[in-house]
Amino acid sequence: MSYNSYEQDDLLNQPNSEDKNTENPDTIKKRKSGRPKNNVWNFFIELGTRVQGHCGAKCKECGWEKKANAKTDDLETHLGLRCIKVDYKIKEQYMNIIRDRENLGQSIDNNNQSSKKVKLNHDRQHQQRIDEHYESLNINNSKVQMANQALVKLFVCCGIPFHLVQHPFFVDFVKILCPAYILPSRQQLSSNMLNSEISHIQLKIDAILEKETYMTLGLDGWTSPVGQSFYAFIITTQSGKEYIHSIQNLLKESYTSTERIIEVIESVGAKDFSAVVSDNTSSMTKAKKIVNEKYNHIMPIRCIDHHINLITTDICKLPFAEELLKKCMKVVKYFKASHRAGEELYSEILEKMVKGGGLKSYVKTCWSTAFDCTNSVLSCETILKNVSTFIYIN
Repeated sequence: MSYNSYEQDDLLNQPNSEDKNTENPDTIKKRKSGRPKNNVWNFFIELGTRVQGHCGAKCKECGWEKKANAKTDDLETHLGLRCIKVDYKIKEQYMNIIRDRENLGQSIDNNNQSSKKVKLNHDRQHQQRIDEHYESLNINNSKVQMANQALVKLFVCCGIPFHLVQHPFFVDFVKILCPAYILPSRQQLSSNMLNSEISHIQLKIDAILEKETYMTLGLDGWTSPVGQSFYAFIITTQSGKEYIHSIQNLLKESYTSTERIIEVIESVGAKDFSAVVSDNTSSMTKAKKIVNEKYNHIMPIRCIDHHINLITTDICKLPFAEELLKKCMKVVKYFKASHRAGEELYSEILEKMVKGGGLKSYVKTCWSTAFDCTNSVLSCETILKNVSTFIYIN
């Protein structure tokens, strides 16, 4: 669903204008006595009854629902980061709101006065502490901003569970380095701070892509262990840099992958794309053909990695290759199953400093492991002979 510029300005600047006939008169009376609704509600429909001032919400654009307790922050986060059908001008505005909402340059206790735990910590700061006598507890906002951004990147990029931010050992480590820095809670780190950093990065990527031309859209799909259908959309620039546009779960979506590809291309700018790359499954081939028919300058290209995968898979099915891999896997499985032989082999590998480490297994679904498996046996050939002689003697 898209809006022209006048409609967008109306939605962003006008108060919510729901159909009065569908509202309960009692609800209207209650609203008059409270503060006005945030403009973000122009993009949502109220669901259910209000409990302690909050009700559920349904997105008018994509149909996403929050059954109860829909708060302004949740709705802004959905529009800015998760809604795939909202107009980009609106999405960009709410990404800016999310980025500025948390404002990573502010200290945690200044931003979260509503948190009881943080309030308690704030009150305790006014008490005399022994560490006040040997190191200052003041820290400027620029240092707090750098620390917050580094903390988010550390936990996300290294795959560290968010709950470790409140682990006593980690807290002690940070306090020794800088007693003035107040660590966020797990909830603050995994929601507000993370969303703020995502918005910050996404806006930087959008600014970079605005200046690029002759870009390539690469996409691939896979099914998660719980049955979710994910598609990754990656944009490659002329210089070879890659940017993740989005990763979407399309399992519950009513439209096809073709429509989603066109939406991604148009959201960035169709005139700036030169090709679409994917594997050669029937659905992807058809989707790329439709894109090429709509935009003649965008070429449908088949992924070279997928070509190599198919070729090597066919090679591995030949009798000599199958027999070779079976023999290699027999050696690998023996040393993995035998503790004594495996330990002797491991010791020899460490002593001889064999390049590449120990024996590798072959996995049919990963074509590169055919080379890894056979190459590891060849690399350990001399050691395998020594170990087999040792085992035979003993």
